[in-house]
Amino acid sequence: MRVGITGHRQFEDPAAPAWVQHSVRHRLSDCGELYGLTSLAKGADQIFARVVLQLGGALEAILPFPEYAQSFEDADESAGFNELIGRCRKVTMLEFAGSKDQSYLAAGHYVADNSELLIAIWDGKPAAGVGGTGDVVSYARGRGNLVYQINPDNRTAAELEGS
Repeated sequence: MRVGITGHRQFEDPAAPAWVQHSVRHRLSDCGELYGLTSLAKGADQIFARVVLQLGGALEAILPFPEYAQSFEDADESAGFNELIGRCRKVTMLEFAGSKDQSYLAAGHYVADNSELLIAIWDGKPAAGVGGTGDVVSYARGRGNLVYQINPDNRTAAELEGS
């Protein structure tokens, strides 16, 4: 099954990443042969990528623009990206879309367009800027994708209605 990820890069609750990892593993455990699509951003994307690999799946990295690898803000983010990109079956490089935000949105659209299921690690709030998780979820739902929301704030997980 082709599964994409969109989600938060940071979590306010330090216990949230472990809960998110458990929730992603639970949802993916019965998906059969996994093929994960991810931009390998810190937070949700890297958690998802590690779970896909642990479950024996393959990864495709969707890079929003050519200099994406240099855009990480700290050494841990960069190290996580570098480790995971080396384990990807395929790397898809998108053209720069005029701004970083527009490029992130284009990457989110690519993930949604090429996934049978989109996992959204998302608090349900509107996107903070263009290309945020809320924008990608709205796009995916608008095209009829199956969207599974894992909310790290209230610790709920469910398929979104109407998707």
